[in-house]
Amino acid sequence: MIIFPRLNLLINDLNSYYIFLPKLLEHYQGLLNSGCLYFKSISSEAVIYFDDENIINCVLIEKNKIIKEQIALNSLIESFDSKNYSISIYDISQDFISFWANIYDSIILKKIILDNFNELDVLFKKYKIEKLTGFLEIKNQSNLLFIFFFLNGNLFLGSSSEDNWQLTECKIVLDKLKEVCNNDIENIRLVINVKSTSLQQKCLLSNFKKVNNIDSNTNQSVKIEPPLKYIEFLQNLMILFEKYFDNNKKNKEIFDKLLKKKFIEKVDKFVFLDPFSAEFAYSDGKITFIGSETHENLANSVIECLNEISNENNMKIWIKKHITPLEEKFSNEIQKLKNKISYN
Repeated sequence: MIIFPRLNLLINDLNSYYIFLPKLLEHYQGLLNSGCLYFKSISSEAVIYFDDENIINCVLIEKNKIIKEQIALNSLIESFDSKNYSISIYDISQDFISFWANIYDSIILKKIILDNFNELDVLFKKYKIEKLTGFLEIKNQSNLLFIFFFLNGNLFLGSSSEDNWQLTECKIVLDKLKEVCNNDIENIRLVINVKSTSLQQKCLLSNFKKVNNIDSNTNQSVKIEPPLKYIEFLQNLMILFEKYFDNNKKNKEIFDKLLKKKFIEKVDKFVFLDPFSAEFAYSDGKITFIGSETHENLANSVIECLNEISNENNMKIWIKKHITPLEEKFSNEIQKLKNKISYN
């Protein structure tokens, strides 16, 4: 299991079948200062670490073999379309992203053997004073493994093989280690690897096809992504629809339910709107879209759904009264769209 902080989960269990990986990565690089994409399949798992500009590392575990950096990223990209990955996205603070991205490149500084659990406290104080950035990897004679993480001398998290490498408070992991030692006094010896972790950031090449280049193998133009104005227009339009239900003293969740129901009805026609694929999402006035469909096609599809919701809820008079500012602001985008909001 790859060790990284899973505290700030943003999206869980996206199915890779529905995902255009370059778009997913680009979206979350724009949304977050730093974070990671976690990939899990039956036979492998991987993490891509990124900041707002670069892919800063990749770790791939396959058949109990750890692959890192550019080779790992290339292998993941090559296998992405053929493997059924479950994808989750996590926010990781800029203060810690380099640490976690480089954790599997750590080097051993020293090997220590302790025969007394109480000597650990002295060891922790020593590496606090020395401002260790890295971790202590502690193994007992039953081959249980405990890890304590340091950043600039601060002991901030722990993990253990007993808890499937979930990161938690150091005290909890230390108490667990103490309990193990007390239950097996005759085999109390602890073997400790002191490891140092670099905070230097890497920059990996994504090897995705550039969207504004020509694919030399097929001699065809690759699709160029249209302006984000379509997304901005859709967001404002959906806020307008949401206000209708608020103004009628109905819970705004009614609009969410109607929208999801309509998307499900249209899933055969607009697969990218499938609520269960999570390519498209609307929440708190914001649209998230990580699919490969053009924004113009997306706008036409969503407008078709909104028009049907409008017809079914007698919204036309209200829309006609409130839509003029949107039509003026996004007149260029509306003119290019096949579908228009119907209010006549």
